[in-house]
Amino acid sequence: MGPVSVVLVSDATAPHAARAFLRAQAPDQALGGHAPTAALLVSELVTNAVRYGRGDTVRLVVDLRERRLLVSVSDSNPVAPQLAEREQEQGGRGLALVDALASGWGTREAGGGKTVWFALDLR
Repeated sequence: MGPVSVVLVSDATAPHAARAFLRAQAPDQALGGHAPTAALLVSELVTNAVRYGRGDTVRLVVDLRERRLLVSVSDSNPVAPQLAEREQEQGGRGLALVDALASGWGTREAGGGKTVWFALDLR
């Protein structure tokens, strides 16, 4: 499968919609034991995009190929996220989870905004 994308409304329903889109494009059997991790990580990135992004929408791209899942989330805020030095009372753990559980992750500029991505090695 090549990359597939969806534009989500940037509101409280976006993480649920993102998980549903992930399940539709990369079913549990394709992800093996990594499905719960993939769902958690996509939720974290989408939640961050809704919370800190600017604009009414976020874009989610799912790319599953050769035992590797690549997920990216784009929003219109150009400020790249930073790993929190310590846990905060309200949030602050999202990128720490991504950093700990993903095979890799990063950010890049995207059309006046940014894209945050993670990869999972499914071997």
